[in-house]
Amino acid sequence: MQKILAHIKVISILLLVLLVIGYVYYQSRNIINGPQLTITSPVNGSNTKQSLITISGIALNTSVIKVNDREVSISENGNFQEKLLLSPGYTIIEIEATDRFGRITTETREVVYLNNNLESDLLLPQTTSPSTDSFEEPILEDAQDDQASTTDPIDLEDI
Repeated sequence: MQKILAHIKVISILLLVLLVIGYVYYQSRNIINGPQLTITSPVNGSNTKQSLITISGIALNTSVIKVNDREVSISENGNFQEKLLLSPGYTIIEIEATDRFGRITTETREVVYLNNNLESDLLLPQTTSPSTDSFEEPILEDAQDDQASTTDPIDLEDI
């Protein structure tokens, strides 16, 4: 009977230790995993006709958020939002999250701003291209006789 009680005591202590280890891991998983960054806007590879866009997302376990090396404020629940003025053409946006231990997570978004001038220059077919239909070959006076003789049909029996 004493052996059974000793085994139950050892098993109970092991179970208690495993529960404590599991609880500590569960509570510290965010610290172990580092900063987590989810970008909700803009979509990577998107095209826009607006020069002012909003970069937004959720950052967990993060102490600092930067958008193109400019620090952005984070709400208590981890949401962030920043407006960015785009130059015409292709833009790379880098969002960087840093936790309190200095670990960094980076997300990159590529956006193309199509203003009216850029869109008409790059995307639409050109309507002012020179037409070859209106081109006429000059005829020289001496060559008129040669042209007349070369356009006569040739009879195969004569050959």
